[in-house]
Amino acid sequence: MGSTGQGIDEFSDQVIYDFLIESPQLAANLGIDQVGSRTLPKDGMPDSSAAGVARRRAIVSRHARTLQAFDSSELRGEQAITARVLDYVLNEGFYESISGIAGHGFIDNPYPLNHLDAPHSTLVSLLVQYHVLADAADADAYLSRLEHAHLLFDGVTEALQTRARQGVFAPAESMRTAISELQQFCAPEPEANLLVSTCKTRLQSALDETRAGKYAAAAADVLARKVLPSIEALVQQAQDHLLHGQETVGAWQLPDGNAWYAWRLRGHTTTIKTPDEIHRLGLAGIDVLHADIRRGFADLGI
Repeated sequence: MGSTGQGIDEFSDQVIYDFLIESPQLAANLGIDQVGSRTLPKDGMPDSSAAGVARRRAIVSRHARTLQAFDSSELRGEQAITARVLDYVLNEGFYESISGIAGHGFIDNPYPLNHLDAPHSTLVSLLVQYHVLADAADADAYLSRLEHAHLLFDGVTEALQTRARQGVFAPAESMRTAISELQQFCAPEPEANLLVSTCKTRLQSALDETRAGKYAAAAADVLARKVLPSIEALVQQAQDHLLHGQETVGAWQLPDGNAWYAWRLRGHTTTIKTPDEIHRLGLAGIDVLHADIRRGFADLGI
């Protein structure tokens, strides 16, 4: 692998490549189609299934073991920083759907369907906003992604079933909103669905009207045969889930909720402070603001 410095650069590329394979929506969002000398597939689809979770955890664990084998004392400058970042991400942090080892003892995603992160929104963002449609190869990749889109919804359905067995139910209002959005997404005829109409409009500019029409017809067929039935199954599962939905909201409801919250706090901020310490810090900040306001009122004679 060469020197330790060269090795950490190559290793970093491998980690990034594997993470982007598992997070195709992020790769498309960032416009990244290549990592080092390797090209990312254009037809990747997020995987929320238990198999996907297990695969990502295995990837992280393998990379964490590899990182441990590096002699950090030989690293300098940017390469030393790279090693520290990788250590944080692989052990403490989380990156899209990928959790560091510290998170492997918790439920992967307590609320796989919610009003902020519904799978149809992921699909629309991936295909309508981020997927490039410049030529026939891009159009073929678009259809391939759409062919596999049902796996995205099937994975969320499976995750909801698993959460129900674990006794973990999402906040009811969040679920109601997500269900309504899914139903609205399914309401138009396939030909009028955003995934089809946008594809046709964009391909009319990239190709020609005839070929664009053929691709759009193929997209509508896939949507009707595979994607919409998968969404309808998810809606049914979500409605069953909603019967047990929580009207109160809080991480304390989760198994090991306090520890999960502390890990997510570290992941979001890199802080080593505890949630209670952060809370006290916030309260102290409010006291300072209140004192400033009172002084301002006093200066005005109020």
